[in-house]
Amino acid sequence: MVDSFACKILLPRRRLVIAGSIIGALMLGSAVTLAPVPASAQSVDVEMNYAATLNGIRIATGETRTRVSRSGNYTVAGHTGVRGLIGSLIRFDAWAETDGRLRNGRVRPDDYSARSEGNGPDRTMSISFADNRANRARMTPPLADNHFDSHVRIRRGHRRNVIDPISVLLIPAPDGLTREVCEQTIRVYTGRQRVNVRLGLVSVRDIRTSRADEYSGRVLVCSVKLRPISGHREGGRFQQFAADSDEIEVWIGHVDGTGFAFPYRVSVPTPVGTAVVHMTGLKVHSQSARAE
Repeated sequence: MVDSFACKILLPRRRLVIAGSIIGALMLGSAVTLAPVPASAQSVDVEMNYAATLNGIRIATGETRTRVSRSGNYTVAGHTGVRGLIGSLIRFDAWAETDGRLRNGRVRPDDYSARSEGNGPDRTMSISFADNRANRARMTPPLADNHFDSHVRIRRGHRRNVIDPISVLLIPAPDGLTREVCEQTIRVYTGRQRVNVRLGLVSVRDIRTSRADEYSGRVLVCSVKLRPISGHREGGRFQQFAADSDEIEVWIGHVDGTGFAFPYRVSVPTPVGTAVVHMTGLKVHSQSARAE
């Protein structure tokens, strides 16, 4: 029975990875024009913890740390790993880090790196950016020479006006949770794929908790529509999943006094139930311009 359950969990694993990528894009910002971050903004250090469940069963945990200086330089680092019963059957951990600058109302990554271990060969990826253009992507082990015989080729233009998968964790929101935070398209380049993530406002909700280390406040409920641009297999599973992605939702909250928003919850349908990634902990440290 356990082996059968493990097999069913493996089926939606790609969708859980996609959910993580969506969180990254939503948390770290987008490659579209946003309201500029005020020059008097505080320096901010935010720690967030997340848990992933499938049909209510915890299957993974993750944590991120985002730092933004008063001058607008940022770093974001994150880790996720399979845990619980599934963790005893499947070993998988992934780490990612990015740094960049907030300039003229845009999130501009400089360098992105990621690595994963378990369930196959260890993999690493690094991407360098300039003016939201991906200049170089290096992966170990590299793609096979004939990889793009069966996948849509990534063109030069597909690497322009993009951000990395984890710069999705930084969402400038100097005016709070306005409609514009939800109504946007995030253009993500992973080194292997280019994907557009289109958001749309669905509703507004209130989250209430008595715990000091959890988020309490208003959230925007946003629909998520995926559009693969290149790097995917034509007619493959990811393209089919993207076509059927109308039920994906992300809830976006706001960190008071910082000028930034973040993903509070992401839900993704799978063949065996709904996968949910939700925030379980939040710590915010900020320092005003005067204190610095």
